[in-house]
Amino acid sequence: SKKLFHEKFPFVIPGLYKRIVDEMLVELNLLNHQNEFTQDYLFCIGLTETFKELMKGYQPEKHLDLLFESICSSTNFEANEINVISQKSQKEFKDKKSKDILKLLIEKNNPKLYPSRILNLGVFILISKSLDFKDKNESDKNKMS
Repeated sequence: SKKLFHEKFPFVIPGLYKRIVDEMLVELNLLNHQNEFTQDYLFCIGLTETFKELMKGYQPEKHLDLLFESICSSTNFEANEINVISQKSQKEFKDKKSKDILKLLIEKNNPKLYPSRILNLGVFILISKSLDFKDKNESDKNKMS
């Protein structure tokens, strides 16, 4: 995966961001090799939003799309598909209260979901963007969730 990644993304990555990219490559590579893992909307939200958050400040900014695409494709994921699912799903959950989000999550529940850090982040991101949390700071959001 790392060799493929560096073939697709031939640029130098600054230290802190290099560590983030390495961790994402490891996580995605591990998930890709789990028979029980299926890519779902929570995974897509978790991956895209975590990438955006962790890569804030990355320069040059114009490399970010290629960087995400390279991380995904080198671990057998489709970046474009992940982005589309993430955006579509976030629109579905947008401007709802946390209890309504929880209800939707239960309705859309897949009992065969393979647990992962990325999936957990997807759930957290959806709930933390609810109307209940809109005017809360990060510390208050963490206490409430």
